[in-house]
Amino acid sequence: MTRHFLKGEAQARFTQDRIDVISDLAAMAHEHDARFMVICGDMFDANEVAPQTVLRATEKLAAFPVPVFILPGNHDPLNAASVYDSAAFAALPEHVRVLRDSHIHQVPGVPGVEVVAAPWHRKQVLSDLCAQMLEPLAPVKEGEIRIALAHGQVSSLATDHQHPATIDSAVVKQALQDGKIHYLALGDRHSVTDCDESGRIWYSGTPVATDFTENNPNQVLLVDASVGIDPRAQVQPLTVGDWQFEQLHATVDNVADIERLESKLADYQNKESVIVRLALTGALKLDDSAALHAMIDAKRGLFASLRLHDNQSDLTVLPESLDIDALSLSGYARSTWDELAQTAQGGGEAGVLATDTLELFYRLAHRQRQH
Repeated sequence: MTRHFLKGEAQARFTQDRIDVISDLAAMAHEHDARFMVICGDMFDANEVAPQTVLRATEKLAAFPVPVFILPGNHDPLNAASVYDSAAFAALPEHVRVLRDSHIHQVPGVPGVEVVAAPWHRKQVLSDLCAQMLEPLAPVKEGEIRIALAHGQVSSLATDHQHPATIDSAVVKQALQDGKIHYLALGDRHSVTDCDESGRIWYSGTPVATDFTENNPNQVLLVDASVGIDPRAQVQPLTVGDWQFEQLHATVDNVADIERLESKLADYQNKESVIVRLALTGALKLDDSAALHAMIDAKRGLFASLRLHDNQSDLTVLPESLDIDALSLSGYARSTWDELAQTAQGGGEAGVLATDTLELFYRLAHRQRQH
C-alpha cells in the first residue's frame, strides 16, 4: 500500500510491516489456540501488486499454523488480472484457500465447522452479494457451526442506502435467526465495529492502520461463535500493529503556542511509525511563523511523516516593521522586501504567494545573519 506522504525508508517500513503482520497473526493464532483465520477482503489494496510483495506475503501465509481462508474484496477482486491467480498463490499449500465461490467449505482439521463466502469478481458490483450467498443456504445441521464471510457496507451503517451493493442487515439477521449461519465476518470498514445486538455481525478492522479516518485500527478479532453461546458470540479485539495516523489540531498565535505544539509532538512514542497531519489555525508575526516552520522541519525526520494539512489549516502571517528592522536589510534586498510586503497586504492568491515568499526570505536572511 503506497501513501503519497510517506517517502523513502518510511514507505518501505510501512510496506514491510503490513507483510510482517502475517507472522504476528500466526503467533497470536498459536497463543490463543485459534482453529483457523479468515481475511475478509482487500488483503491487497490492488491487483497490481509488486511481485516481491506477493512472494513475501505468500511465504508467510504458507507457514501459517492453522487454515487460512481469503475472501477477495473490491480492491483485489477475482477479475482477469487477479493477484490470486498468480504463480505464488497457486503454489500455496492446501490449508491456505482463496474463496472463489459461495460453496460451503469444510475447515480442514476442524470437524463440524464450515465457511461460506461472497467473493467479489469485479471492482464494482450492482447487487447484494451477501444476500445472494445466504438465500440458497439450508439451516446448519445440529452440532455444526457455519461462519459466513462478506465484504462491503452493511445497511445499518451505510451512508448510501440506495447503492445496490449494500449488504442488507435485515437479511443477515434473518439468516442468523433461521440458523443458516452462526456468525458473519465482514471486511471493507477499517474500524472494529459491532454491527448487531446479537454480537454475531462484526467488522474486524485492519491489523495495521492505513488512514486518518479509522477508529480502533491495528486490531484483529478473536472469535468464539460456538452454537451453544446465546445470544452473543465471544468476540475479543486483539492489538497487532503499532502504526498511528494522527491529525493534530492546534491554535498558534505566538511563541508560547509554538512551544506547546512542540511539546505535543515530543509526547508521541515510536515516532518512526507515527504519521502526523497538522491542522493549524492562528495569526503569527513573520518571525514567529518562521520559527514554527523551522520547528516542524527540525522534527520531521523523527516521524514517519509530519506535514501541514493545507486544506484544514488557516494560518495568517502578519509582516511587521519589527521583522524587517531585525534583519537590517538595505538596497535591493530592502526594496524587494517592501514590494513583497505591499503585495502580501493586498490579499488574494498573489498575497498568499507573497507572504510565503516573505517568510522564506526572512528565514534565509535570519540564517545568514547568524553566520
